[in-house]
Amino acid sequence: MNKSRIEELFDAGVQLSVEEHALQEKTKVGILRAGNTGIAALDDKGQMEVAGKCHRQTLLRLLGIPSEDADYSKELMFDSGRGNEDLWYSVLSRSYKDGVILREEEIPIQWMTKNGTRVSGRPDLVLCDHQSQPTLGLELKLLCSFWTTRSVLLGEPKTMHVMQAAHYAWKLGVPFELWYTSRVDWPVMGWAAKHLPKEGEPGFEHLEVNEKGEVRKIVPFKLGFLLTQDAEGFIHYSVVGRDEPPVKSIVSIPRIEAYYEYISTMAERKDLGPRPQNLTATGEKVSWSFCSYCPLQPVCDAHESDYDTWLKEAQGMVPKAK
Repeated sequence: MNKSRIEELFDAGVQLSVEEHALQEKTKVGILRAGNTGIAALDDKGQMEVAGKCHRQTLLRLLGIPSEDADYSKELMFDSGRGNEDLWYSVLSRSYKDGVILREEEIPIQWMTKNGTRVSGRPDLVLCDHQSQPTLGLELKLLCSFWTTRSVLLGEPKTMHVMQAAHYAWKLGVPFELWYTSRVDWPVMGWAAKHLPKEGEPGFEHLEVNEKGEVRKIVPFKLGFLLTQDAEGFIHYSVVGRDEPPVKSIVSIPRIEAYYEYISTMAERKDLGPRPQNLTATGEKVSWSFCSYCPLQPVCDAHESDYDTWLKEAQGMVPKAK
């Protein structure tokens, strides 16, 4: 069998990165994170509904309990996302002359829930003036899924991405833009073309067709969403460069705040709450459930109304790197 020292070094480096992240997580026990942003609101019957990042997973992270697999392939994908942020900074730092660009730890957010639980976060990029005062924030996402790429081309941002950007905008007090970047050619087979923009529709400019006019691939592109806030705190989004009216989302500042307030008291109340809903940015139900891809699903299925047993079983399911 052919072997390479480089492969051994690379795999060891990935494993060390996973372990370093795990050590960092231990220093943040008791802190809620903006990267886990969701929304919560009472329904017509007075029952709490949650959408976005699962509040049960967010609770476990607050308690310092890992709940998601440290999958090797996912780590490669997450690393490419971090690389995308580096590339954006490299480009913008050459052309932005109105001040400085601050990143993550250089411009963190922090606030407290009513019971004193700390919430913190690190925005991707924030454009500032020459006094380092923020003027515009950027939430950056690398497209790594065909279906997400398709949604973005159609002018539909991912709900959790809108939530995260809105959270930073709220706490920094400046507008935010959500930018998606695709840095590869996506080959398109016959069945997939039916789900993409048609000729003459917005987004078609990022597709390449053959001599018959059939879509053969999605070429590399970037696409941004402007995020604005109305008087009630709801976030509206519109695609940069398209002459279309802003779309009102289900994401609002009061709902983001309610999400963190709810999680901050879950342990005290010993309440797991409802299963999280998977909704589009405008509130339509998505065909698949978050739970079906979650390693905690068996625990939740078996101990839905027994907080103590659920917590004990969740602690026993500490994921291992694959």
